[in-house]
Amino acid sequence: MPKRTLWTEHPSYPHYEVADIGAVRNTKTRREMYPQPTHGGVLSLQVVDKNGVRKTRQLKRLVLEVYPKMAWCSLTNPVIAHYDGDVENCRQNNLYWSTRTNQWSLKDPHVAEGLYLPMKLINRATGYPKKFETVFDAARWKDICPVQTLRFGWGRDVYGGYEYGFL
Repeated sequence: MPKRTLWTEHPSYPHYEVADIGAVRNTKTRREMYPQPTHGGVLSLQVVDKNGVRKTRQLKRLVLEVYPKMAWCSLTNPVIAHYDGDVENCRQNNLYWSTRTNQWSLKDPHVAEGLYLPMKLINRATGYPKKFETVFDAARWKDICPVQTLRFGWGRDVYGGYEYGFL
């Protein structure tokens, strides 16, 4: 059975609904809007706020504003990143909050290579291990930044008593 698309009204833009699959529709016309890529390839579209002011907004930001996810920590100057690196994939489960520093460190070949290592997380309360093919998969499961997951190594997770290790 296919999963249903969840449409939710945006709190700052009352005439628009945002879907968890990364789509936006106008509630007045009931038509889906089609975002256009900016110079950097980021998908953006124009919306009208509560005061009637037209604004250009990134699709990924609209999605995370409606479907907030836990950030790794209280980030200063957060940016939105994509687990798969595809800027056109704005599905809620592909987006996460990060920092510019973390995004730049992804360009480091040593960091990038480490993100494809197999990883395990051990629940400290139960001792139950969960194995993942890559650091990216572990990060997506914990809903945190992949670079931070890589840095945890054998440290304790801030959010829930997990030990991180490489297989």
